[in-house]
Amino acid sequence: MLIESAKRTVKIPVIASVNCMSSDEWVSFSGNIEKGGADEIELNVFFLPAQKELSALKIENLYYQLVIKIREVTHIPLAVKMGSQFTNLPSIVNNLYVRGARGVVLFNRFYEPDIDIDKMQITGSEVLSTPADIRHRCAGLALFLIKLRRSICGINRCSRW
Repeated sequence: MLIESAKRTVKIPVIASVNCMSSDEWVSFSGNIEKGGADEIELNVFFLPAQKELSALKIENLYYQLVIKIREVTHIPLAVKMGSQFTNLPSIVNNLYVRGARGVVLFNRFYEPDIDIDKMQITGSEVLSTPADIRHRCAGLALFLIKLRRSICGINRCSRW
């Protein structure tokens, strides 16, 4: 209903960002998002690599399989929002395109918990970018534009500049 309302209200394309916990949820939500009228889907994906038995290749394959499954149930453009902590990000991005992604958003900023030792409470940490972060993003964008010549988007959220 939110997507349908947005489509009636604005005259620009509606890109729905999907952030779920499992592949099945991502696939289900993506199908519903397309039915709701979204013009594009952005997958906000992160599989926590916390198992010592889970190799980098297996983690990469989780991303690839997710894109393949979503392409099977949707027809609108699909972008994948990526973190920067991969061993060979240009290769992974290229493989996402081969499997049906039509865009990549660099770089995802993950919300990280922090501990307030005065109050002994778990709190959210600072998630906004700083001016120093722009260099990392620009270098990543330049690398992708030179090596892949694909649709790439860079994001930088900052309240201080």
